[in-house]
Amino acid sequence: MKEPELNQVKVVTWSIPLEHPHHQEHEDAYGRELVAAGTPEAVAAVEASWTGRYLKPLLERDRARQKKLAG
Repeated sequence: MKEPELNQVKVVTWSIPLEHPHHQEHEDAYGRELVAAGTPEAVAAVEASWTGRYLKPLLERDRARQKKLAG
């Protein structure tokens, strides 16, 4: 995916986001680098990952909802 759909990324088994160091300044696929790899939780824990920065609040929200439903 060029621009990840975070609702899909948060449920995958393994994610390898390739990100441009300056995020959206460059739209091409060249010059991207591997910043994080692993489960959605692992990617969210990497501060250098733009995907992780946007994914982290979604995972926290889902965790809070599950905890609330569990009682």
